[in-house]
Order: sequence, then C-alpha cells, then structure tokens
Amino acid sequence: MPFREALFWVGITVFGTGLYLATERGNQSMLLAIAMIVIGLGFSAYAVIRHHYPDRNLPPIRPLIILLFILLSAVGYDIYMRWHPIEKIVEKPVPYEFAWTGDHAPTKQVKDRAFVRERVRLDDTEYWNCTFEEVTFVYNGIAPYRIHHYQIIGSFRFTSENSSIVAAIMALRGMDMLKEDAVSRLPIVQDHIQPFTIINEGSKAP
Repeated sequence: MPFREALFWVGITVFGTGLYLATERGNQSMLLAIAMIVIGLGFSAYAVIRHHYPDRNLPPIRPLIILLFILLSAVGYDIYMRWHPIEKIVEKPVPYEFAWTGDHAPTKQVKDRAFVRERVRLDDTEYWNCTFEEVTFVYNGIAPYRIHHYQIIGSFRFTSENSSIVAAIMALRGMDMLKEDAVSRLPIVQDHIQPFTIINEGSKAP
C-alpha cells in the first residue's frame, strides 16, 4: 500500500476514535477527542491533497508523524491511567485518646487492697475498702469512678494525662476558685499544674 493511502486510513482511524470519545465518553475525554478529530481530518486531508495534487508544495510529512506519535502516546497514557488509577491516600482520623465514654457505672472493681506509693488510676474503676498510702491518683476524664469506705495514710497527690483537665484546673486556679488546701495538692510538674478530683464517702486515717 502506498504511503499516502496508508496515511489516509490512519487519519480516518484517528478521526473515528475521536468521534467515539466525543460521543460515548462525553466530558471525560473531550479535549483528547477534539484533538484526535482535528489530527485525523488533517492526516486524511493531507493524503487526499498529496494524491490529487502531487506537484503542490505541501509541508513535509515528518512533523505530522511526530504529532501523531505524541497523540498516540497521550492516548496510551490516558488508557493506562484509566486501568491503573492513582490511589488516593486517605488518612484515617486518629480517635481521641481521652474521649468520654458516657455516664455509666464503672466496669472495674477493686476490693480490699492496699496501695503504697504508686499511681492509682481512677477512670472507670470502683474501689471498695481500699487503703491509699502516699499515692498519686490519676484521673483522665474518660469515665466515671467511685471510691467507697477508704483510708488515706500520709499525703496524696492528683495528676492527669489529659491536657484538657490540666487546662481547666489552671483556669480555676487562675480565677482563685480553688481552696488553698486543694491548690497545695496540685504540684507543678514541667510548668503544668496537675489537676485534682474530689473523693467523697471516706475518711482519712489518723
């Protein structure tokens, strides 16, 4: 087959592909479809003119071949991206570490135990008949707690790993809304005031 005839059929093929993209794919490939229609018509028209007017001074075919190569590369890239879409990385939100679990009875129970110089976690725990000696109570505001019939021996402290509780205690202290006795139990550690909680229904050992 002569080169001019081959170029004509290539142009018809490119033109038909552009029409298909324009009618079937719509807005998804409209720019590519328009480019293929124009290039396909150009190739076909060039082949027809060269066939009927061989002596006419027409531009060389090499730039058109380069343009066709670029077009086919774009088409190949478009097809590849449709079959291999780029996965979007969606970052899952990190759950809040100190989210309030709701007003409910504590699910853990501790009975008849003595705590000596250790950290006692209060969240979601119910203590019965326990003794606390030189302890540090830790409350993060995650869940309610209860303490019944306890004894406190020596001094005790309150702290929290929840910065929201720390900020609330700092605000209360700044407005002089805490008693001096309560303030004395809020040690400043690394420029943060450690918050406290109120324990009732108990007595302090002599």
